[in-house]
Amino acid sequence: MSIKNRRCRAAVVASALLAAISLTGCGADRPIAKPGDCPTSFDFKSTDAPLGKVTSLRATVRTLALSDGPLAMREVTSAAGLRDDWDKMLVATPGVKGPELEAGLGGTKVCWKNLPRSYNDDVPQTAYYLFARGGKPLQAVRWLFPTDKEFDSSVTRSSVLTPETMLVPVKVPGVEPCLKLAEQP
Repeated sequence: MSIKNRRCRAAVVASALLAAISLTGCGADRPIAKPGDCPTSFDFKSTDAPLGKVTSLRATVRTLALSDGPLAMREVTSAAGLRDDWDKMLVATPGVKGPELEAGLGGTKVCWKNLPRSYNDDVPQTAYYLFARGGKPLQAVRWLFPTDKEFDSSVTRSSVLTPETMLVPVKVPGVEPCLKLAEQP
């Protein structure tokens, strides 16, 4: 094969690889959406805070977990300084896919940026509590999975909490207090 043919073949292969990478974004599970493909977009790393700065949500949950009675999620977020302008909270743990979150939002198509990456062994990974209103994401509150345990394992990636969701304290000696979903009658 001549040098000219080898260079041509290498250029074709390189072009094909470049096209494949640009069509799938950073990985096959994170496609780059075209403008107009979805009615809204959301970046988990955004510093926008339409519900208010939430520097104390995790600490507030731990404090309220020391109480004796059940609490509505609205009481928790209000005590943490969030405005009551949300109707759902979803849990975005490492490896969550856009369609899972969209199902929790009620089917709204969203162009997601900076979804939490897949879980990697025993190293804590970034996760988020995602607050939404009317099927649109508003604000994300960062936490570390699996080390931060403000909510117990009853609050999972498939959980959709509303302001009326009832939570009860979990107090176990030697373990950080947390909140869990109240038993449904």
